Amino acid sequence: MKLIFKKALPMLLAIALIVGVAVVKANAETVKSDALTGSYSAIVEKSAMGNPITYTCKMDFDGNGGYTYSVHIFIPANPDSPMFGEGYEDTETESGSYELDGSSIAFGGGSFDTGVIVDENTVSVHGYISSFAAMSGMEDITLTKSAGETYEDALRAGTYYLGVEDYPEEAMMKVPAYIIINTEERTLDTRDAREGKDLAPKGFGNYEFDETTGIYTVTYTEHTQATSSSFTFADDAITFVTPMAFGMALINITDEDGNFIPYSAHFVSEEPPVQPTEAPVEPTEAPVEPTEAPVQPTNAPAEPTEAPAEPTNAPADPTDAPAPTQQPAPGGDTPGAPATGGASAMIAGIAMLVGAGSAIAARKNRKNR
Repeated sequence: MKLIFKKALPMLLAIALIVGVAVVKANAETVKSDALTGSYSAIVEKSAMGNPITYTCKMDFDGNGGYTYSVHIFIPANPDSPMFGEGYEDTETESGSYELDGSSIAFGGGSFDTGVIVDENTVSVHGYISSFAAMSGMEDITLTKSAGETYEDALRAGTYYLGVEDYPEEAMMKVPAYIIINTEERTLDTRDAREGKDLAPKGFGNYEFDETTGIYTVTYTEHTQATSSSFTFADDAITFVTPMAFGMALINITDEDGNFIPYSAHFVSEEPPVQPTEAPVEPTEAPVEPTEAPVQPTNAPAEPTEAPAEPTNAPADPTDAPAPTQQPAPGGDTPGAPATGGASAMIAGIAMLVGAGSAIAARKNRKNR
C-alpha cells in the first residue's frame, strides 16, 4: 500500500499543480479581461480607384475574453465609375475571443491578431478592417471609448451655416451652404447659400443617432445621389466626419495620406434661412393718398365752351358764291367787271382809251356850236 502511494504521489502532485495553475491562470485572465470592457469606435477614410470609402468601425469587449466587431462600409454613387456607379453600402460583423497579457491583446483568430491598450479610453488593434479591404492587408486601427459609455442626443434644431472660411485649407471646393436641422421630424436639409442660387436643395434625408459613438448618420432620400453622411454635434456646431453631400457632389477633403479632414457648420438661427433674392420688405404703412384731386388755380384761363366761329369774311365755296359786285371803270361811268391777272390790265387800258375818245369828241362838238 505504501509502495502504491509512493508511486502515485508524483502523479497526484502533477495533477494538483496543473489544476492550481489552471485556476490561477483563469483568475488572472478574468481580472485582466475585466480591465477591457465597453464599446470602442473609429471612423476610417480611404479611397479605391478614385472613390472615397468610409469605414465606421465598432468593437465591443465583454470583459470575459469575448469581443464583437462590426464595420459599416459606405461608398457614394459615382456615375463616372464603372464599378460604383450606384454606390455601395454594407455592414459586416464578427465575434471572437481575446486574451490579455498586461496591456497586450492577443486575438484568437478572425480578422485581428494583436492589439494594445493605449490608455483607459483607447485601444489599437491590428487586423483587416473589413473583407472589402482584405487585399490591402492588415493595418492598425485606433478605437476610442467614450468617457460615459454613452452620448446624449443634444442636437439643436435650426439653421447652421457652412461658410468658405469654415473649410480646411486643403479643400479644393469651398461651397457655402445652409444645413437645416428639424429635430422633431429628425431630418437634415442642405441648401445652396451662394448668391443667386435661391437656396436650391442639395440633399435631404432622415438622420439617426448612435448613443455609443455620439455620431449622427443621415440617410439621403432627395436631391442627391449620395447615400449617407455622418456628423457629430458639440458647442452649437455640427462637424462632418464623412463627406457631406452637395447635390451631385461630395465635399470630400483629405490630407496628403488620403485621410478625411472634418469641417464644421455653425448654428446661426432657429428659423429657416431667408431667400437671398427676395425683394426688400415694404413699409408697414403705405403713404396716405390725397382724398381729392388738387384744386385748379382760379385765375387759370377758362376753357372755351364752344369751338370759335369761323370768320364771316372767309371765302365760301366757289360753286355757291354770288357773282362779284362790279366796280366802276377808271375814268368813266360805265361799270367794268373786275379782272384778274393780265386780262385785268388789258381791260383797264381799253377803258381808258374809250374814255379819252369820248372826251375829245365832246370838245369838238362844243366848238362847232
